[in-house]
Amino acid sequence: LGLAEPVVREYVLATLRGRSPVSRSGSGSAARICRVTVFDSRGRQATEVEGGENLRIVTEYVVLGTLKTLSIGVMVSTTAMRCCFGSNTQIDGQDVSNPAPGPGSASLTIEPLQLAPGRYVVSVGLLGDTEELDYDPAAAGLTVRGPVTGGGPFEPFHRWERRYGSGDLGQPGGDPPGQDQPQG
Repeated sequence: LGLAEPVVREYVLATLRGRSPVSRSGSGSAARICRVTVFDSRGRQATEVEGGENLRIVTEYVVLGTLKTLSIGVMVSTTAMRCCFGSNTQIDGQDVSNPAPGPGSASLTIEPLQLAPGRYVVSVGLLGDTEELDYDPAAAGLTVRGPVTGGGPFEPFHRWERRYGSGDLGQPGGDPPGQDQPQG
C-alpha cells in the first residue's frame, strides 16, 4: 500500500486544481505565482516530512505590473481543505512595498511543524493593493510522517502538570500522592 500514497496525493491535487470549485483564481493582471517548493529541515526539496521538524515553503512569483504593495499568503490545510495554519506577509508586517516588475520569491519557515501524521495541501495566494492577483489552492502536497498521538491535525508541543490536594504543582508531572512537598 505504500505505493498508493503518491497516487492518491496526486489525484487529490489534480482534483483540487482542475475539476472542483476550488480551482486557481485571481486576476493575474499584476503578479503570478510561478512555483511553490517545500523543503525539509535539511534544506532538501520534499513532499514528505517528519512531524516536529522545521518546514520551509518557498513561493516564486513574477510581478507583471505596477503595485503599491504585494502580500504573499500561505495556508496548510487537510485534503478536505480544513485550515490547519495560515499566515501572510501583511499579518506579519512583511509586505513588499512598490515591488519592481520581474521575478521575486518569499520564504515562510514553520519552526517546528506541529501537524499530526497525514496528508496536507499547501495553498498560496498573492494580493496586490486590495486585489486578489493569483491564488492556487493546491500549490503543493505534503505528507507528514510520525506516530499518531492525538485526535486532530494540530499536534502542539505540550506537557501535563498534576496537582494533588492543595500543594504546589511541584516538578513537571506533579509529585506523587503521599510525597512531601519542599517547603520554602
